[in-house]
Amino acid sequence: MPQSWQLLRVTVPHAQVERFQTLLRDLGTIGVQEQPAGDEDWQVSQPWDEAPARPHRPELIELLAYFDRDDDEDARASAVEHAASFVPGATVQVGSMSEGDWEERWRSSFMPLEIAPGVVIAPPWEPRPGALIIEPGAAFGTGQHPTTLACLRAVARYAHPGQSLLDVGCGTGVLALLGAKLGMVAHGVDCDPLAVQASLANGRRNDLGCGFDTRSVRSLPGRYDLVVANIYAEELVRMAGDLRRLVGHRLVLAGILADRAHTVERAMSPLAPARKARDGDWVALEYLRP
Repeated sequence: MPQSWQLLRVTVPHAQVERFQTLLRDLGTIGVQEQPAGDEDWQVSQPWDEAPARPHRPELIELLAYFDRDDDEDARASAVEHAASFVPGATVQVGSMSEGDWEERWRSSFMPLEIAPGVVIAPPWEPRPGALIIEPGAAFGTGQHPTTLACLRAVARYAHPGQSLLDVGCGTGVLALLGAKLGMVAHGVDCDPLAVQASLANGRRNDLGCGFDTRSVRSLPGRYDLVVANIYAEELVRMAGDLRRLVGHRLVLAGILADRAHTVERAMSPLAPARKARDGDWVALEYLRP
């Protein structure tokens, strides 16, 4: 029998996203998908665009939160509806999603994406010659979100054959696998065993010999020429000491809300700031080892 999940579709103003993500995590969500509400989309500039990219912040964000089916469904929905009742413009829809529906949603949202000239990320159902083929799975990034896109472009920009790359919070493994495809010796870690499984499967799909495991950054030895981490600011601050220790040359950080960037910048001292870019409310930071 196909598995089914409770789905809470929560639409909130952009400024309320972090608050409701925290609430959904506290209620036990197994995954939250963030996307612009309605017909809007993330603004993604491509290498062939002639006009400069303009920051775009959708007015409303839709959070799709998935939960296991259990006896707490009504209480969860009531808690979210109660919180939303105090936020002008917020709405909550309660429903369900089956395995087939989930797969179809991910298929429709993941299209081929050119990161740099000749560097393309594509799904298995729409392959491109020479592309890195990534199966997004049910709960991991696809490359379309501004934070993942910032890291992908950084990997494409700084990849040097033979150098080492560490992907912290690897998800689908797309960052490590892109580095490996460009000739780097890449490794990824993630605390979620399902993420590691997805990364290993994508490595086999592309015949790329990346290593992936669930080790914490604290347990990793040595240094890596390039370290990338697409993780929330609070987690980046928590692991700052290990990130500073692991980076041999360049550190790329994303997943940072603009109003949290100062906390990450403070935590990364004494690494030398090298680049800061903003896309809507998201900030990407780069550092060099002095």
